[in-house]
Amino acid sequence: MGPAVNDPEESVISGKIDSVNYRRAKFYSGKIKSALAARKPEEEVVPAIIALGLHAGHALGRYPRHAEFQAWFNEAESCRQKLTPQNLAAYDLESPFIAGDSALSSNLAK
Repeated sequence: MGPAVNDPEESVISGKIDSVNYRRAKFYSGKIKSALAARKPEEEVVPAIIALGLHAGHALGRYPRHAEFQAWFNEAESCRQKLTPQNLAAYDLESPFIAGDSALSSNLAK
């Protein structure tokens, strides 16, 4: 058993959350999967990758143990790592996404 958790939000480990970050992360994850299945050009997928990294990363600041947010964040980071050097530079994505409360502003500040 892990350490005691004082904040009830930190104890949430999975499930639907009434949060704009949850809805947007779920949406962008689906959008990425559809685009990859349809073999869309990388340039069309990059904005969804960025949005997924931003929303899942920001939500992990509030729900650090939430399985879906962790999976979505890892999906965004995995996709980011597979981008061509040209798109990494064009979208200023050379650095990994940041998870936590300041993720939204930190990732946008790149």
